[in-house]
Amino acid sequence: MESNEESVPVFIEMPKGEKRRLHLSYEDKSVMVDLGPIKNVIPVNDGTMPIAYGFIIGTLQTEESEKNPNEIPDEIDILIYSKKDFVIGEITNAIPIALITIEDGDHKVVAVDETTKDIRRWEDIPADEKDLILRYFGYKSPIKSISGKEEAKEYIEKYSVKDADINKFRELAKNIKIKKINA
Repeated sequence: MESNEESVPVFIEMPKGEKRRLHLSYEDKSVMVDLGPIKNVIPVNDGTMPIAYGFIIGTLQTEESEKNPNEIPDEIDILIYSKKDFVIGEITNAIPIALITIEDGDHKVVAVDETTKDIRRWEDIPADEKDLILRYFGYKSPIKSISGKEEAKEYIEKYSVKDADINKFRELAKNIKIKKINA
């Protein structure tokens, strides 16, 4: 996807269909931490990730850690509705179309890429897929609301970090390693 003013740079942590909980290490950004099967934490959809999941490069979300001191501030989560088969550690661009606000503060931006030109609003996503996304990401904490593109853009802007270096993530993604924490 060509980068433009509407798109944001994204790091893919878990492609659609992933069954393992993977997260970029807070200490070493060249390591993906494998936290075990997703279904041990989220049994919805047998723990299978229903949509590509990652984070927006150049953001640092602090709202969740303000609500729960045990949480470490991290990048804004993003869900990418796409027909593409992403790989772990892939960097791509996506266009935000919605913001899912979750009670625990771990909000999710919903975005699309060039493979889904017919989807430009949350309402354009097929009802069964929206339902699965909401059940899956609302399993641990209730979803409070779903808002549109403008609210998603404002949320991203609020937590944007000045001078973020996307090239650093591109270099790290070339040599990403997966470290198992739980079987």
